[in-house]
Amino acid sequence: LRRHHITRQTKTREGDSTTLDCQNAIHNMKYVTLIVLGLAHCCRPTTALQQQQEILKSSPPSSKDVAFLSWIDEQPNVERHVTVEDDGIAGRGLVATSLLQPGQVAASIPPAMTIRHVNDNENDNWAGALAAKLLHQVQQGPSSVLSAYIKYGLPETAPTIPCRWEPEQLLQLQNATLLASIQQISEWRHEQASRNCNSADTSEYLQCLDLVCSRTLKGGGGRQLVPLIDLANHATREQGGGQFRVLQDGTVQFLVGERAIRPGHAVTLDYGARNVDDFLLHYGFVPDRCYSDSVSLVIQREDDGSPSSTTETLSWKDCQGFRGHPDASVRSAARTILESFPTSLDDDVQILNQVCNDGSPVEHSVVSYRYAKKSLLASLAGVHKWS
Repeated sequence: LRRHHITRQTKTREGDSTTLDCQNAIHNMKYVTLIVLGLAHCCRPTTALQQQQEILKSSPPSSKDVAFLSWIDEQPNVERHVTVEDDGIAGRGLVATSLLQPGQVAASIPPAMTIRHVNDNENDNWAGALAAKLLHQVQQGPSSVLSAYIKYGLPETAPTIPCRWEPEQLLQLQNATLLASIQQISEWRHEQASRNCNSADTSEYLQCLDLVCSRTLKGGGGRQLVPLIDLANHATREQGGGQFRVLQDGTVQFLVGERAIRPGHAVTLDYGARNVDDFLLHYGFVPDRCYSDSVSLVIQREDDGSPSSTTETLSWKDCQGFRGHPDASVRSAARTILESFPTSLDDDVQILNQVCNDGSPVEHSVVSYRYAKKSLLASLAGVHKWS
């Protein structure tokens, strides 16, 4: 299942996308504890959208972005109403160059500009095969027809996914189940390398594999790396994120979401409904608000006088405001897990604010993950202050 997720609906990977819209409260009042809301959310990598837009307006494009867009515009059958900018918060992304209406095509990329893998079934090793195709283009250097995409369009380094972390950093996640998933993915990565490249190319291949798993768009009977569109940052559909579609001839179109976008404002893509574990494992970040997040709890109940236990997966929709989950057994199970952590939710709020100022990206991801999970557990438990 984890291997299949590497499919990465990546920047939507299934055809849904959005725009990152961050508020100074991480979750709706009916969802989370008031004490968590103010400080932690405002220091996330993607803070308030309004702040993000002010930075975008004042950021001139880099020479790398200028070169990349020049290459894009030289290609036939390209349509774009976006440019590339780094907002200093969410990082490099797409910005509207004109007023974009809901459902409008923000960018259209022909199939000749993509790196594509046609898969016959969901269980084939598409990611490994697509990474091999990317590696081939990389090793061709300037002679590759996609050399400008590789040099200017792709990031210089792969996303900082947990498979690339140090062991002591992984332990700080405080989640044994997640550590098992990381180990499984790590083994899968090296299995793909041994199958698809020479041993001398392993490091370079793994870089390509991680890029593929965080940028691939799924549709049209396969997966593809799509220049320009794969630079769209994540936001849910409710936050204004868009989606993409693959036409019959293989052209990939990026569609604006349900909100109009003014010039100079971010154009984002919905990466799909997934939990924070998947975002961290395959994209290397934790979104500010993830209402599709879930936790698995072992629920102890009395059934006609006999004790029984079941494992249930619960999400934000199962919370009922400050009362938590309506089932006392669920509230008790959530509280038990909260008590088992070496740091409390309050502790992580304070740590998160510290690492936002002077911590590393990995430290920020670690504490953001803990914060997200404990916020959901606290809401299920009906806990409004946890120390």
